[in-house]
Amino acid sequence: MYWESLPIWFWAIYYLFLLTTLGFAAFNVVTKQHKSLSILGSDSL
Repeated sequence: MYWESLPIWFWAIYYLFLLTTLGFAAFNVVTKQHKSLSILGSDSL
């Protein structure tokens, strides 16, 4: 059975946006954890 889909350019933009958003979120989580760890390390001194 053949399914009609949206144009390929739509999916390209959609996945590019999705990957960009997830990558930016992961980057922010990593940098926030790094900052919180450095703050915890300086408190123990």
